[in-house]
Amino acid sequence: MIATLEVEEVAEARVIDALRKLGFTIVQPGARNTGAKVIEAWKARQRVVVHVNTTVSPAAPCSLTLEEEQALRRRATKTGGHAWEVRVLLGSDLELVQLEWRALE
Repeated sequence: MIATLEVEEVAEARVIDALRKLGFTIVQPGARNTGAKVIEAWKARQRVVVHVNTTVSPAAPCSLTLEEEQALRRRATKTGGHAWEVRVLLGSDLELVQLEWRALE
């Protein structure tokens, strides 16, 4: 059985890798919430705050609640950045199945 923390760490690493491939530098991983991690990154004058939702297939990652979306938007605004949600779907061996990005603005 795969531990929840392990799943979250693998998903976070996948998102960080994707951001780095896009030229972003990770500024602050942020606080871990149940099933989610918030990552802050920047590139040139662009800053993003990314909420990571993770699940293992066949389950689908859940959507953000209205309260989570509002909190993420506030945090992004406070840092001068843009709010994003990424849903990470991992396979049973923790291989990446899908990254689904969604701008919250």
